[in-house]
Amino acid sequence: MKMKRNSYCCIISVGVVFLWTFPFGAGIKCHSCNSHMNEQCDTLAGNATRYLVDCDDKVAENWKDVNYTLCRKIVMTFTDEKRIVRSCGWEKHHYDCYTTTSPIVKSYICQCFEDGCNTAPGVISEKVFLPVVVLLFSLYLLQ
Repeated sequence: MKMKRNSYCCIISVGVVFLWTFPFGAGIKCHSCNSHMNEQCDTLAGNATRYLVDCDDKVAENWKDVNYTLCRKIVMTFTDEKRIVRSCGWEKHHYDCYTTTSPIVKSYICQCFEDGCNTAPGVISEKVFLPVVVLLFSLYLLQ
């Protein structure tokens, strides 16, 4: 009987991981702000909801109809100032992070592909964390 219960738990766990990992038709949500106009924009933590927008809603604000598929964080350094811009994006770059330089500004640009991912670096995503926990729990039950 214990093996049958463990099998059911394993099937349910796999289902939860599948549903959690793959979005079904939902647009991406990104932080959208500029530290030059929004003072708190430069210090957003990994679980922040401030400035979080549904990028599908931004299509109406844009001058062209685009399919937002990523979030972007840009750190711009001028000679006397640093600005951080967080936004929705639609053009994927072949590098996740890259640098651009001009005589006036140096920019460090990163793109990411999960809801709210354009906050501080180094925070583990809930899209990764929950499936790992469920998988470990399932393995524990099967022992």
